[in-house]
Amino acid sequence: MTPQSPNISFKPHCMRMPKDTVTVQQWQDHSRHNKERADYQMCQSRRLRDAIMASLAQGRNRLDAHHTAVQFALRQRLHELHQTHDDLVWQRTKLEQEIATVEEDIRRLEAAIRDKDPYRKLAETRLEYRMDRPNMELAYDPPWHGLREERLSIQATQELLNGRLQQLWDALDRLRRQLAAVNEDISVKANSIRLDRLSLETHGRTRPPAPPKDRNYLDKVLLLRPEKTICERGVHYLPRPDLLPGYQTEQDCSYTAGCSGNQYRRPCNNDRVLGC
Repeated sequence: MTPQSPNISFKPHCMRMPKDTVTVQQWQDHSRHNKERADYQMCQSRRLRDAIMASLAQGRNRLDAHHTAVQFALRQRLHELHQTHDDLVWQRTKLEQEIATVEEDIRRLEAAIRDKDPYRKLAETRLEYRMDRPNMELAYDPPWHGLREERLSIQATQELLNGRLQQLWDALDRLRRQLAAVNEDISVKANSIRLDRLSLETHGRTRPPAPPKDRNYLDKVLLLRPEKTICERGVHYLPRPDLLPGYQTEQDCSYTAGCSGNQYRRPCNNDRVLGC
């Protein structure tokens, strides 16, 4: 205001002392008290932010450890499934080889049985023709006994071959049933491998995000003060190394109250302020 300002006039009793007037010393004490309370609240806020960031880091570490364990378990299961699938494929190959061998044996036995038929027909035909001999020519002579023994021998051989052939057919049936079961197991294992690979890829995309490395972002989140602040108490505050990667600068602040429990803070002789 100046002498030429509008709305100025004579004021009566302008020298009176209001009853709520305080002294300069009281004003200074009140201001100092408010500043100390503000410093205490700011220090408590910093401690709370540190605790929050520590909890977030611990939670992120636990999530990352759990994610790693699940990934390892899925990869191990996928490896075991691949091994089982490969073993089943090897078993299928061996079964197919055994089936081919048994089928070849069956073909040889059937051919051997068919090869005996002409000799059996010949012996039976000769025996039948000998029965047509007249009178005393129809005798049980050594040729008749020889033909009879030959026919019995051929029949016994064919029966033995037929028994062996039936055993081969039974073995072939068992091998084919086992091959069908192995093929079904291979199909199940292949489907399991596909599902586990899909689960592994899906779970790999759920890895917890890495902590931010940008200093500006951390300043906004933690509300850190400037890198160098001078105060009359000379209390030193060190930023958390895990929150500020690559930064080892030292910070000075007046946050004496409530900071005595911070492990990143240097010891100070002024901890008596507000009972810190």
